[in-house]
Amino acid sequence: MQDISITEARSRLGELVDIVHYQGEGVMLTKSGKPVAALVPAHLFAEWIDRRERLAALVEKARANVAKTGMTEEEIVALVERTIADVRFDQVESALATDVSDSEAK
Repeated sequence: MQDISITEARSRLGELVDIVHYQGEGVMLTKSGKPVAALVPAHLFAEWIDRRERLAALVEKARANVAKTGMTEEEIVALVERTIADVRFDQVESALATDVSDSEAK
């Protein structure tokens, strides 16, 4: 991803849009050397919006359910983190078991 000042981007907007659209590269727009916005392919932006909306809905659902559990947010976060770790462990264990059985079959 290339960085470009907003001033330069104004004069090269058409070229930058082509780079983003046809090459799939993002462009970081800067002001006083600091990132302030980005040009990204439209499909990536649409995916980001969709994920953001789904995540917001899940967060709202989780907040509504917190009161029902009697658990604090900290307890729920800890439970979620443990669950994620358990799932990742199970995935690694399963992958290793598959590798072993594939090796034994050869």
